[in-house]
Amino acid sequence: SLFLVTKIDKPPADLTDPSAAADLVRTTVAHEWEALGIEFADVLLLKDSASCEVMRAQWRVLEELLADGKARALGTYNYCEFSLACILETARTPPALNYVMRHVGMGPDATGLIAFGESHGVRTVAYGTLGEPVALAELLADPALGAIA
Repeated sequence: SLFLVTKIDKPPADLTDPSAAADLVRTTVAHEWEALGIEFADVLLLKDSASCEVMRAQWRVLEELLADGKARALGTYNYCEFSLACILETARTPPALNYVMRHVGMGPDATGLIAFGESHGVRTVAYGTLGEPVALAELLADPALGAIA
């Protein structure tokens, strides 16, 4: 069996109406679930928006999808501390994870985002662990990383 993680893309910058943003999530999920031939996703991630109210409206829809069995867990994708705080203020179900680009060259937690998430029960999951969009040459040449590999 597969463990399916998928995301709701960031809404267009000019989409500022929370109700319309919520409808966009419903429509996106309906179309994508049908195209994939699935009943649920294991993890459903939400991209951020410039508007806190839009993020909250979309998060409420994700919570409905969770309650309806259309997702087994919810998370965020590339959320900064401001965006996480926005969601956490009103969420009935906090994000299980925040999926962010992190690599060893960035240091342990330079911006404090990981610590902020952890303090609210939000786990950090990284992509681009050796750089993004491709591995960084200086990381690949690092003797400590070479010893681990």
